[in-house]
Amino acid sequence: MSAYLDGTGYVGADRTRRSMRDWFAVGGSPDRDTLRDLPTLRARSRELQRNSPLALGAVNTNVTSVIGTGLMAYPTIDNEVLGMTSEAAGAWQRKTQAEFRLWCEQKDHFDVESKLDFYQAQAVAFRSAIESR
Repeated sequence: MSAYLDGTGYVGADRTRRSMRDWFAVGGSPDRDTLRDLPTLRARSRELQRNSPLALGAVNTNVTSVIGTGLMAYPTIDNEVLGMTSEAAGAWQRKTQAEFRLWCEQKDHFDVESKLDFYQAQAVAFRSAIESR
């Protein structure tokens, strides 16, 4: 028997347990259940990230897992359509990838204070999206 199932349904829905007897949850649409409280939930989430290592660790793990080292460009062109030799296409692809990497590593155009490179800016943008859901 699973810790979540008691043979007839989920333990969390069991109405005979003393711990669950007085829990009356009202179900509605996701918007109805959360929109009114969204500002408070966001503020509490941000406060948890500032003051709870466990909450901050969860966000950091999420950012690291999703963003990793950041978006990379791997250009691949159709040399036949462009009338290029495969060697010329390979050279163009390598040069373009190198130029993209150089652009990504510059810190003068990704944030107001010119402190972040492209990869760091991606992590900041994703973290902001998580914090503002």
